[in-house]
Amino acid sequence: MTPEGVEGEAGLHYSSHNTTRTISDSSFFREHRASTLPIPAEVRAINEESGNIRGTRFNRPPPVKFPSLGLIVKYGADATVTEAETQNMVYKQLKGKVPVPEVFGWTEDGGQVFIYMSLIGGEPLEQRWGALNDEEREAVCKELNGMVKAWRSLELPDQVLYVGKWSEFIAVASQNYAKAPFRWPR
Repeated sequence: MTPEGVEGEAGLHYSSHNTTRTISDSSFFREHRASTLPIPAEVRAINEESGNIRGTRFNRPPPVKFPSLGLIVKYGADATVTEAETQNMVYKQLKGKVPVPEVFGWTEDGGQVFIYMSLIGGEPLEQRWGALNDEEREAVCKELNGMVKAWRSLELPDQVLYVGKWSEFIAVASQNYAKAPFRWPR
């Protein structure tokens, strides 16, 4: 997957649910980490060779890390282009407030969506929590509180009505209020 010419806002290539998009002005390409993103076959092969039994799952295999490139690839039949687009929007709006991985691009291959994003370093909180003292836990909670406030400050563009779906219901937002649930059309 190679970066394409810049079209639209900030190098993002627009058209409703393209099968492949690269964000040519993302840090991955600006910093010249590599000239291309790994192809789906390479990502799948790394997972299959890992020995992880989940590595061959179609719907939700484990993400594949490329630490030397600062890259992680989430993929599977359960991953969606909408997820990548949403994450890209959230990254842009919350940059510096919440550690959201930067999206470098996405592609569809063989019924699976591949989302290429920045690898955020660190240890998962669930692994550290037990070793934290009360003061450290309180500091983490305050930091998380700030992140939740930032998430709540997100605003949708006026033209966006569809927010998302869960199970058989959809949630629709319009102006300053939300309406839900409605039956999902079949």
